[in-house]
Amino acid sequence: MTGLLLLNFLACEEGVAFSWEEARKFHIGETVYYLDGFKDPDSLFSQDHLSWMVQFKTEEGKNTQRASFIL
Repeated sequence: MTGLLLLNFLACEEGVAFSWEEARKFHIGETVYYLDGFKDPDSLFSQDHLSWMVQFKTEEGKNTQRASFIL
């Protein structure tokens, strides 16, 4: 499923722990391809809304990204 971003956010490639240095900034209007949404069992907030993750690919077809969203 194709999505058009409605907010700016930061995300790291799948398998890379989040860090400000490794994160890519995504901007309003960019196109991404939704792959999956799931609750991250390894999250410190596993019982909280912050443990929801969205997995997607970039428009350029680059590696899978993951981002945590408040749903």
